[in-house]
Order: sequence, then structure tokens, then C-alpha cells
Amino acid sequence: MGLPPHHMHIRRHAKTSLGLTREELGITQNTFGRILGIERTYLASLETRILSTIPKSARAILDWIDRNMALFNVPEPAVVPEEKMIQLEFRKLLSDKERLLEKIGKRMAKEKNLYQTGMVCKVIQAHYPQMNEGLQKHLESMAYDADLSLEILREEPILRMKARIKGIEAEIQALEEGIATEPAA
Repeated sequence: MGLPPHHMHIRRHAKTSLGLTREELGITQNTFGRILGIERTYLASLETRILSTIPKSARAILDWIDRNMALFNVPEPAVVPEEKMIQLEFRKLLSDKERLLEKIGKRMAKEKNLYQTGMVCKVIQAHYPQMNEGLQKHLESMAYDADLSLEILREEPILRMKARIKGIEAEIQALEEGIATEPAA
């Protein structure tokens, strides 16, 4: 028919240090009872103060656990984002990488075009010294403009873009490794 009223009052009290220790360890009553060599129901009665006598063999184990609690403090595992978030991050990283690769490609094509423009103008000037003065000045101006533009363009650090691509590739690899090590659900 139930427990007498004074037992009900005991159940409302906070857990004993035994219960707090078990919770701090993050294990079930069943598992903790097996570790201590006592039944789960007996452990539950100890935790709720219905019983207060802990067997000597269990007391020795508890004392050792209390002295060595630091051994059981395991850092929380990294939270793995949901699959949608991972896919979104992948798409963003791949898009950033593609954008940078395209930018580098355009930059290299522009450098090549400027270099070749300057070279063509200089070669024509060198091979056809007898051309009219107007054309000579025009080619000279084009070569100068191409060389100047190339010099300015090369001052922009392309290495930063390449380094960012490497960083993106590392982020992608980290995401892939995180997915591979994610515990199976």
C-alpha cells in the first residue's frame, strides 16, 4: 500500500553524495551498482536515503572513486553539426574556393595578356625601326601601359588568394574527417 508518510518525506530530499557522484560520473544506477557490487534497487535506496548502510566493499570503492574523481573528468565531445549545416558549410567553402580559383585564373590570363601585349609592341618596334613616327609612338605607349599595368597587377598579392584556397581545402578536409569520425546514430 505504499511507504509510511515519514519515508515519503525522505524521498523529497536531495540526493546523497552517492547519487551526486554517480551523476557526475554520468552512469546509470544499474552500472554503478554493478561497479560497487550491490543491487540497483539497494543503490537507489541509498541515493534517496531510505537506506544508509553502505557495504564495506562498496565503501572502499567509493572512497577510491572520490579520491580519484579527476580521472573520470572527460571533456565533452565536440558537437557535430547537423547534416544540413555541414552540407551548407561544404557548399560555401566549395563556392569560395571556386570563386578564388576563377579570380586567380582571370588574374593570370590578364597578366599573360599584358605581358604579351608589351612583348609584341617591343618586338614590332625592334624589327621595324623604319615605321612611321606616329605608329612608333603608339606602340611605345602601348608597351609602356602594358608594362605599367603588369607591374601594378603584380603588386596585388596573389599568394594571399592561394593561401586562402589552401585554408579552404583544410577546412573541407576537417569537415570530411569530422563526418568520418562521427559516431553512428
